[in-house]
Amino acid sequence: MNKLRFFFSLLFLSPSRSVYILTASFVAGILEGVSILALMPVLDIILGIQDANQPTSIFYNYFLVTFDFLNLDMNLMNVLSAFLMFIFLKSVFSMLAMNYTGIVTSQITFEMRSEFVKSLLESKWTTIQNMKTGASMNTLSFDIPKAASLFLYTCLVFSSFFQVLVLLFLMLDISLYAASGGLLLGLFMFLILGVFIQISNKQAVRQWSIMTSFMSNMGEILKGIKVIKGMNLSKFMTPVILKEADSIKDANIKQIMAKHGLVYLREPIIFLFVCVGLYLAVETLSIANQTVLIVAVVFVRVAQAMGKLQSDIQTFGANKPFYESYNKQINNLIISKEDFVNNETEIDNFTIGLKDVTFAYGSNKIFDNLNIVLPSNGLVTIEGESGIGKTTFGDLLLGLYSIDEGMIYINDKPIK
Repeated sequence: MNKLRFFFSLLFLSPSRSVYILTASFVAGILEGVSILALMPVLDIILGIQDANQPTSIFYNYFLVTFDFLNLDMNLMNVLSAFLMFIFLKSVFSMLAMNYTGIVTSQITFEMRSEFVKSLLESKWTTIQNMKTGASMNTLSFDIPKAASLFLYTCLVFSSFFQVLVLLFLMLDISLYAASGGLLLGLFMFLILGVFIQISNKQAVRQWSIMTSFMSNMGEILKGIKVIKGMNLSKFMTPVILKEADSIKDANIKQIMAKHGLVYLREPIIFLFVCVGLYLAVETLSIANQTVLIVAVVFVRVAQAMGKLQSDIQTFGANKPFYESYNKQINNLIISKEDFVNNETEIDNFTIGLKDVTFAYGSNKIFDNLNIVLPSNGLVTIEGESGIGKTTFGDLLLGLYSIDEGMIYINDKPIK
């Protein structure tokens, strides 16, 4: 239930566009079902079957009534033309849905990057200072595109689900036995091949965690490369980085194996069900030949749609950690947002003072009950040995750090 709620929450990233995409996908699924219906009269014509022997199907009868209403002869040319028209329309609606999905995904990627950059620049200096150099760049270049792609795969999951529903409904109209077989196939595939989805999702989380650490560490190393080279520390850094790279390789290999297992083991399972179904239909149930053929076509399409649905769910799960990571980072940046008081006024003469100010970096106390007043006129210089607190003094005046105790004021008015 939580997973379903999560799927719908992603659609609400762009609700109006999602409605357009899902509608086009649903129409494409219906058009595919109608195109398969058009194959039934094709088989009747090719096999020379009379009307009395046609299979009982509500939708098939609607198809025949439509031809009668349009005063079209039920000949091979007209039926094949209708089949091609439905296939073309299905392709057009699918293309519109997927192109628009790509456009929306690109827009979401842009909005996520904009939100991250804005939140990063508005956060407190201490938050920015504590971030590793490569972390923010990794988020912008790697995490965000993966996170935004969840919208794409959510739309693909719903599109495949619509297609499966339409085809199963069509199969149910043609043969209850075939529809039951289709449902059993779906359950069997998700139970057996679902193991590969779980493996893929587990390795995706692992790969994301290691990749984030790898990129952050590389950023830190490049930032201090001069010192590393000067002190010949490369031999200590290289094993650490290569160990993470090897772990990424291992996770990637397991993901590839899970993906290929899902794809290539699917085919024998599908044809196992097809062979068993054909045998039962011909030898046991004595279903008409044209019905067996059309059911076989629908069954294979249902199996393919279910396979695509599984693949989309697998890719969705592989990219989910990046979306969760992005949201976590954004929430942390929002919490640490700098509070700016917009009360700017022009003051000709003012004095800046620090009263009983205490400040420390952890256990390293820099100022202890510092009292100082900076005059309103003249040039002020601060001199002292390295590490005495000259830069820290300026940072406190700018508000980059919060004092532990005491007060900073301008013209006797405390400031934050």
